[in-house]
Amino acid sequence: MVRIILLAIIIGFITLNFKSGIAQNKVCDNQELIKIFKSDQDDRTNHIDRSIIQKNDSIREARVYELLDSNKVRTSTDYCNAALIFQHGEDSVAYGMAVKLIKKSI
Repeated sequence: MVRIILLAIIIGFITLNFKSGIAQNKVCDNQELIKIFKSDQDDRTNHIDRSIIQKNDSIREARVYELLDSNKVRTSTDYCNAALIFQHGEDSVAYGMAVKLIKKSI
C-alpha cells in the first residue's frame, strides 16, 4: 500500500514537472510586430498623407522581411499582422506575400 502511494506521488510530480515545461515553451505573439501593425493602422486613421504613408509602409515592409528571415514571426497572429503590412505594399510581390502569409496564419 505504501508503494502505491509513493508511486502515485512520484507520478504526480513527474506530471506536474512535464506540464510546467510545456507552459515555459509556449510561443507568444511578437510584440514588435504588434507595434508595427498598430503603426500601420494609425497612419491610415490620423491626418492621411499619402507620401508619408508610402515611406512608412516601405520601412515597415523591410522590417517585417527581417523578422521573417530571423524566424521571429511564429504565431497565427504574427502571420496575420505581417500579411496586413504586405497588403499595403506597392507591387504584386507584396500582395503575393500578403496572400502567402494570411494562408499561413489560418
